[in-house]
Amino acid sequence: METITLDELICYSKGKENAPVTVIDNCTANDIDYIKTVAERLRLYILAITDTNMIAVVNRTDIAVKIASDIHRRCQVMYYDFIKRPSANLVAYRITGYTPSWIVLKDNGYIVKAYNEDGQEIEKWLDTDIETTSIPALDGVSKYGVSISIRGVESNSRNNTTILELSRYHYLNDGIFNEERQCYYPRNLETPKGKADYNKLKKLFKRFGFDSL
Repeated sequence: METITLDELICYSKGKENAPVTVIDNCTANDIDYIKTVAERLRLYILAITDTNMIAVVNRTDIAVKIASDIHRRCQVMYYDFIKRPSANLVAYRITGYTPSWIVLKDNGYIVKAYNEDGQEIEKWLDTDIETTSIPALDGVSKYGVSISIRGVESNSRNNTTILELSRYHYLNDGIFNEERQCYYPRNLETPKGKADYNKLKKLFKRFGFDSL
């Protein structure tokens, strides 16, 4: 697991173009093992914070807060609430990577939210009013999307994010982890949505020929 200083992480979180970060406090060795396991299953980017017992989760603040609540640790979410899009046609932009300008869709400034061990919102406990320090570039991480890959599949064109997003959804809703598929499934298969999502996952694995995520 990569490491980062707390000051570097806070400064990173203030960047308009940077992904949101969630700091989970007071993690034991067992907590860290659990976080690593969930991060591997759900393709999360995590960092150890230097000289502390804190772990940072980059992007997917909803999952990070759920993880913290599951292990009964407080956490703090930090990000600059800013989103832009290219003014060029999105298809052309994806092909060429060029746009003459950008359109700002949202600029709500710097946001800090903290949660207690039960996932209830509390006052912030990490001081974010610090002097600017060096801001690391987190390779492969973007607030506009994190690159992912499916285990054992070489071609990115065969990756299917729908499976991963369904797995993330069911983790957030206390789903059951399927060891064979390495994927979270609906907890209740008696409901219409539970049945539909189960069948959808079954079809997606078959369609793309994946044994597991």
